[in-house]
Order: sequence, then structure tokens, then C-alpha cells
Amino acid sequence: MNLFFAVVEDLSSFAYGAMRDFFLPSPKIENPERVLPSRQTYVALPSSTQPYTRALPDPVSHALSPETIKNLQKSTVMYTAAMVTPLRTAPGATGDAVYTMLPYGSMVMVIEVRDMWAHVACGTYTGWVYVDDLEDRAAHVYPSFHIGEMNDADEPATIRVRALINDEFGAGELDLPLQPEEYVVYKLLRKGIKIEWPPVRPRTPGTWSGILYPSEAVLVESEPKADTLIEYLLPEDVHEQRRGHLAYVEAVFPDQSIQISEVGWPEEGMYNERVLVADEWRALNAAFLSFS
Repeated sequence: MNLFFAVVEDLSSFAYGAMRDFFLPSPKIENPERVLPSRQTYVALPSSTQPYTRALPDPVSHALSPETIKNLQKSTVMYTAAMVTPLRTAPGATGDAVYTMLPYGSMVMVIEVRDMWAHVACGTYTGWVYVDDLEDRAAHVYPSFHIGEMNDADEPATIRVRALINDEFGAGELDLPLQPEEYVVYKLLRKGIKIEWPPVRPRTPGTWSGILYPSEAVLVESEPKADTLIEYLLPEDVHEQRRGHLAYVEAVFPDQSIQISEVGWPEEGMYNERVLVADEWRALNAAFLSFS
């Protein structure tokens, strides 16, 4: 049953992503006094044009079996399982046929299969990809998380998240465990949302409300909603520095308690799920960020 709902969610995300070219405008800031204080503004650093290149874990990189290839039919949903997948104007690896590269984890719809090549649609693009660059199971492409499990730099879940977000925060280059900001960006991506950042660095937890509240696509509020981000400052550590934290709000209950999922609490790199009662999240002076 969980697999059924996962497939339905993926199909819905595919249809939504194919039609969605721009964020819908909904500029508004409610209760700005509860917005976390902004940090120092930095000149934007140039983002890398090279994709994240750490080797993907098995079984992500394995080729499709002959049985799977035979079962590829029109309207089959597949996923790109290579770091980047060339999309070609025609089947075959010869000639100047590559006109774009599909990033890791792209959802595609199969139009037809010809030998070892699949004609696919991905958003507004159509073209041919090598079938060995495709995976028919989302579980072999997207990360899975388990409460209390550590996500160090070389763990499969960490590698897959960084491949999906193209190591947006540079944590992979530093061999850091999975970071809270990486996890929430991945969660938004699975909902078809990509943050449009202004040219400001750093984008560490605790600075997002201040950086993003001018955006027309971001709403910063003091009350929680499902499928939003919660941002707050952690208590002072031994160095008397307050660090920020980000988590994903999975659900809001009638008594205003919230269920969150997160990485980096109570230990760096650890995945966790917990419920915060209303008094707890209010005491944190939390801000909630929703994206359109």
C-alpha cells in the first residue's frame, strides 16, 4: 500500500512539474516580529558548473535487466540513475545529437523503446536516452531515512541527496555528514519546489527567513502549516554561539502540536522524527517558511 501511494505521489509530481514553469506569486509577511533576525549579507559566491561527482552507491548504478527492458511500455514512469544523463535528438551514441543533460533523479515518461534506447519526455523536453541510464524503482534512486541512523558523507542516502540537489551547499566537497539544509531542500524538491535564491551567502540554517522573506514565492509566518519548513535558533553551545536549525513540518495536529522530520538533531548527520507541542515550538520563537 505504501508503494502504491509513493507511485501516485511521483505521478502527481511529474504532472505538476511538467506544467509548472514559474512560481506562483504570493508575497506576504505575517507577524514580522517573529521572523528570525537576518545575518550578515555576503557577496554571492559563483556556484559550480560541474555536477556533484561522488560515485553513486549500488544498486543505483546497475543496468536494467533484459526483463525490465522488455516490460518498458508507453507511459511507463522511469528515473534517471546516472549523475547526468544525455538527452539525444535520435537514438544512438554517434554524431552531435546531445542537446541537454538530465540531472540525477529526473522523472521521465517513456514514449517508446527501440533496442537499447528509450524515447522519453521530461518536462518540456523529449528525446532519447540510453536505457542503462534509467531505473524503474524510485527506491533505487531516492534516499531512504531511518530514525536514529547516521548519514555520514559516504552513506548512500547522503550521496543520493547531494546528487539530487547537486551539492548545492558544498558540504559534499568538504566530506561533511548530511546537513539540515540539504535535507529540507531535498524534501522541497520532492514536492516540485526549487528555491530561487537571491545573491546572498552564506545560506546556513538560521539565516533563511532573513534571506528569503523578500521573495514573492516565500511566505514567512509565525504559525505552522503542513509541508512547510521550521527554522529556529538552537540554545547556545559550549562556545557561546547560537546555531540555526531547519526541519520539515510533516503534519499539524488539532492541538497545534507539529510532527517534524529532520537531519542534524540531536547529533550531526542523524535523521530524526519527533512531535513538538505548541508550547515547545513557540518557546523556540520559530519561523515557518512556505513556498509557492
